[in-house]
Amino acid sequence: MLSLLICQLTARKGVSVFFLAPLWPYRVAAFVTLDGNVTSVIDLQDHRFSENHDGGPESDTSAVRWGVSGLANVEHTLFITFSTGWDWLVLDALQYVPNSLLCWFEVSTETQIHPGRRS
Repeated sequence: MLSLLICQLTARKGVSVFFLAPLWPYRVAAFVTLDGNVTSVIDLQDHRFSENHDGGPESDTSAVRWGVSGLANVEHTLFITFSTGWDWLVLDALQYVPNSLLCWFEVSTETQIHPGRRS
């Protein structure tokens, strides 16, 4: 499986993080890894509809599709990746919940060249 790092978020002390996105009538997914633990697949395909291979608008509004709370109030790193076998990745927002108002985070994006893919 070939993956592309889309975003790396490092939060200085926080207790929760949430991934918000709409649902789509075709294959859309994101892969998230928090603090180097097991990668979670966020399936954003709306399975109430038969798959539409021609694209189109979202079939359900943006909402929390993945989240973790109750984290230790320490630095956390979240990686969001796109992998082969999925048609699209969509992210509307990340919600980060600090333990206090005195916090900050960094967001960096990277593009990697893939054989046979345009970047």
